[in-house]
Amino acid sequence: MESEGQPYGQIVELGMGSGHKSIIHAPDKKPSRTSSALYSEEVEGDMVKAQEYYGRALLESPEDGEVLSLYGTLIWETQRDHYRANSYFDQALHASPHDCTALGSYAHFMWEAEEEHGGDSKIEREN
Repeated sequence: MESEGQPYGQIVELGMGSGHKSIIHAPDKKPSRTSSALYSEEVEGDMVKAQEYYGRALLESPEDGEVLSLYGTLIWETQRDHYRANSYFDQALHASPHDCTALGSYAHFMWEAEEEHGGDSKIEREN
């Protein structure tokens, strides 16, 4: 069963900061909640739907460092909620300490958060 607005059978290139991801919507397979979230966020610009998909993905896999970091990025980019975003990044790094997506997303978040606070904020990661 196809979801409305989701192009099955095509590759969608998504911008992810300095890198990118490809999402493949296969005709015979329902896309994952994570790819649906990325599609909603990057292609459709529907942050509410993206947040819903990330929430569902985290219910299914609460220790998925990549999803945690992607959700943290969404929270930061849309709400500028430092404490909430930092909480998701912290969980992501504990779940996947060597995951390059989680590490890169966290570094980018810290850079932006520090710049936003004029460089004198006391932003720290809890261990």
